[in-house]
Amino acid sequence: DTTRAMANGGVLPAIVEILRATTAPGDNVVLTPPVYAPFYDFIAASGREAVDAPLTPEGRFDFEAIDKAMANATAMVIANPHNPLGTHATRTELQQLAALAEQHNVTVISDEIHSPVTYETQHIPYVTVDPRGYTVFSASKAFNLAALPASVMLAGSDASFKNVSPTIQKSLSLIASTAHIAAMHEAHGWLDEALRALDARRKHVTKLVTQHLPGVTYREPDSTYLAWLGFDFESPADRIAEKGVRVQSGVPFGPGGERAVRLNFATRFDVLDEAIERIASVL
Repeated sequence: DTTRAMANGGVLPAIVEILRATTAPGDNVVLTPPVYAPFYDFIAASGREAVDAPLTPEGRFDFEAIDKAMANATAMVIANPHNPLGTHATRTELQQLAALAEQHNVTVISDEIHSPVTYETQHIPYVTVDPRGYTVFSASKAFNLAALPASVMLAGSDASFKNVSPTIQKSLSLIASTAHIAAMHEAHGWLDEALRALDARRKHVTKLVTQHLPGVTYREPDSTYLAWLGFDFESPADRIAEKGVRVQSGVPFGPGGERAVRLNFATRFDVLDEAIERIASVL
């Protein structure tokens, strides 16, 4: 039933198509920065305007800010789990968000590409709490299939894809769809092992930051393989790069990223040790 689910060639193109089907050019789209940087670029490419409702210092939804932003918006795009902070929205938080969306007649689109990479928390798909909303999912992050882009768009019970052009499905290659289906159906054991390995590295980063990076703000992520490190000076990524460590600058992630960097910890322990040691030398 393509009115409720559609496969296509990637999460970001899918989000753009849903925005085109549910909003008008020039409409405002709410984001919760610091948030996945390409959201800003793709919203702009769709002819819409991004407006910010920054997260709380704890990395949670700020519902007062969201309420204010939604008053002049028609859509909202969230990362659930959140990228780059790794926070995982609870059912209560998602229900509160859905209530605000209904109040303001805002369509919420949830990017759930990192949902398989979760630790102690349980993932709650957004469409299970908001019949008016949309979820976009891909196996690419959890199963290292980014070179074979594919995603599935899911519509809530009161939403549909009747206004989305079916040509978006032609962006999905046979090789990509085969790989994603195989991953989701046949590679559960591999994912379990990968999660155990990532969990060990997640905890190792927490130990390293505590021991070697005094004054750096960091919250152990509930999900993803990304660490968000906050510093007390501008452009830390540039200074860290001078020590031979490549991290992603937080600036493109929007407000709250000016003094932060995103570190991918899906690597060897010895690489993490040396990276944190070099970052410590900047301090």
